[in-house]
Amino acid sequence: KAHRYHHWNANNCYKFRRKKCHRKNNLTKNPAAFAYVLEKLLLFWSPEIIAGRWNKENEEKKPKKIIQIKDNSFKDIAAIKSVVLPSTLEYIGNDAFSGCLNVPYFDFPSSLLYVGKNAFSGCTSLMKLTIPESVTEIGASAFSGTNEEFTIYCKQDSEAHAAALKDEIKYVLQ
Repeated sequence: KAHRYHHWNANNCYKFRRKKCHRKNNLTKNPAAFAYVLEKLLLFWSPEIIAGRWNKENEEKKPKKIIQIKDNSFKDIAAIKSVVLPSTLEYIGNDAFSGCLNVPYFDFPSSLLYVGKNAFSGCTSLMKLTIPESVTEIGASAFSGTNEEFTIYCKQDSEAHAAALKDEIKYVLQ
């Protein structure tokens, strides 16, 4: 543990040493210094490690599966240039990625079941999208305001095929 602290202190926090707040005494008396140190520690270590609660039990826990992207999660965030959707994803909420102007491609996982209304509306860089057969519902105008060349790749008589016909979007049957 001492080695990790030394490594963190030496490489990443010259201000920390310059302020002389590295002494235990200063950290307990100065709430601002304590908050600063805690913030820097959280960049490198999980709260369990910092609190000294890391044990074999924590190592064996699997990370939570991401099954849902909630409504408005990334709405109008033009700075996003690429997105990697988790393989466990089942639900993309309403307006989840609407207005993400710079994302050219989304790779939908085969576990996806639902795409919310306006989920990708206004994604003007989006050129193509392969929608798996597992998708059972696509919300209204999910792909409105996309590029003129935007094309949906889908299976015949699938929900994606119906959405492409309804919203007059180019499609290619696979």
